[in-house]
Amino acid sequence: MDKRNEYGFIVKQEGPLYHCGGEDTWTDRLLPYLVGAIVVTVLILGLMVLAPRKAQAQVVSPAVMLKASWYSVQSLKDEGTWKTSKGVMANGHQFKDEAFTCATRLYALGARLKVTNVRNGRSVLVDVTDRISKRFGGTRIDLSRNSFNQIAELREGLVSVRVEIISMGR
Repeated sequence: MDKRNEYGFIVKQEGPLYHCGGEDTWTDRLLPYLVGAIVVTVLILGLMVLAPRKAQAQVVSPAVMLKASWYSVQSLKDEGTWKTSKGVMANGHQFKDEAFTCATRLYALGARLKVTNVRNGRSVLVDVTDRISKRFGGTRIDLSRNSFNQIAELREGLVSVRVEIISMGR
């Protein structure tokens, strides 16, 4: 049985929804699907933006084999360089153990490198932020404590690594 609302329109119950008015139009039938499609699209796009992305390292140079060591705030204090530099690296920023950074003379400051431990295959992406002592020249890369810990145990101290440039520095 049809009922009339306060405006005089016939109100019919169609499932959980009410239809009010005259003829059924294509927009009446299509609107719920259109709204649903928009909501689903917005959700998918939102998830795509918020989803974590795995680092896709695009290598721009051939690999170089080096020895990697690690350094920390404490090691800089122990050797006395912290007192003279106040922990400021060659790029002008403060050194932090937890940062993914390295010191080397081979690559430009700001370069992003992929450093891979040749023994176990583990790798880490680091930014060149500092310069290493001249006595090591082009044979060594000094990783921050956290970076080294990603590819080897800290107690190992010195490991053979393969270094690839991901992006050039300044």
